[in-house]
Amino acid sequence: VLDDFLQLHMLGKVVVVRVKDRFEKPSAGWTDFMINLYVADDPRRHVCEVQVAHNSMLVARKGLPGHQVYNRVRNATEIKERLGVDDEEGRGARLRELRAQRDPIASTAELLRLGCKPQTLIASGCSQEELEQADVDVEASCPTLRTLLPAVGAKSVSALVYAEHVEWSGKDLRKRDMPAIVELLHCSSRLIQLELRLNKLGAEAMVDICKGLSGSASIKILDLGANALGMEGTKILADGGAFVSSLTQLDLSRNALGAKGAKALADGGAFKGALSSLNLFNNHIGQDGAEAIAAAIAASGSMPRTLVLRYNDISVGGARALAKAITSIESAASVHVDMRSNMVTRREWRDLWEAGEKAQLA
Repeated sequence: VLDDFLQLHMLGKVVVVRVKDRFEKPSAGWTDFMINLYVADDPRRHVCEVQVAHNSMLVARKGLPGHQVYNRVRNATEIKERLGVDDEEGRGARLRELRAQRDPIASTAELLRLGCKPQTLIASGCSQEELEQADVDVEASCPTLRTLLPAVGAKSVSALVYAEHVEWSGKDLRKRDMPAIVELLHCSSRLIQLELRLNKLGAEAMVDICKGLSGSASIKILDLGANALGMEGTKILADGGAFVSSLTQLDLSRNALGAKGAKALADGGAFKGALSSLNLFNNHIGQDGAEAIAAAIAASGSMPRTLVLRYNDISVGGARALAKAITSIESAASVHVDMRSNMVTRREWRDLWEAGEKAQLA
């Protein structure tokens, strides 16, 4: 059918004014291909409308209460668009803003009327008591999160989503568990600290971690130590915006980052002031990695207040670059850099630091 209309248009028989492909982007569940056109030799250019739809959709519209359902769904969809909550990933954060303004549309009852999921209600800041009063069954509504209860030792999904600190260190988590962790990060409005140390998650899982961080407004402390991230996983974290999220403390110790991983951190914004603490213990970043970090600190004029660089094979050359860069920033006096167990003695590090300070005074 569409080919025939295209042929008529190409022959100049009809003039197509606009098209709307609701197969590609359904409107409140309705799918069709709509064409507005007029006959080329019509002096009044009367615009006609042609809808190409599946027979099953027409049956639903004519024989079932399709129009009524469509109108209600469309109404709810337009309300969501008007409120700025049509984007699922950013919905929780936007609803938190509305609730903080005491907007009545963001009440638990109204959000339920709009078809919001329990996860969205939790993310918007609805308390456990509010959900219970609205007869929302959190346990039944979040089956994905139930799979993680044995690992974390939580008695219920409610206890998990309203926790401020969750530890899953050494629980043999894998890629298969990432959807549940993403859901937790998205729906919890109280989770501050998440520990995932010693799970061998690997680089691939970092895609999901970044997805979870992008939808979380509460997480501040993330421990990813000893997860075999390597350079690739670190780059995914950096490219995924992990360092421009709400994180203030990040532990990437024992992840075999190497010099390339350190450069990925530097290029990804880890030294632009968002983080207050960064742990890179035992990552073998070497002189090249230290110089990449130093260049990032010098360029941004800021760095985490605590930077752990122990056991990283950093030579005197790398230490010199770090000392010069760090002493050049305004906050140098308040930062702590752990350089123990590298290829530079404490005395050498102190001398390099003092030389950097003198260079700033000169």
